[in-house]
Amino acid sequence: DRVPLGWDFSSPATELDRIEHRVAGAVRVYNTQASSLASLADSPLSGPVVRLLGVRAPEVFAETADADTAWLRAPQHAA
Repeated sequence: DRVPLGWDFSSPATELDRIEHRVAGAVRVYNTQASSLASLADSPLSGPVVRLLGVRAPEVFAETADADTAWLRAPQHAA
């Protein structure tokens, strides 16, 4: 289970870090917009129209700890 000499982990790690930051930013923007839409649905002025049209506010994105991550695990090699 030795890593070949010269294997560069810094580039993939940097790329993963960049992707994580982009996803976190997208989640923040989505949640902000979902909260804004939810407040419009609760507004006394726009609420009746929203209910009449049957429009629902989107669910806020939340990370769940019970997600199936078994497929993420690296396979175990026989020693």
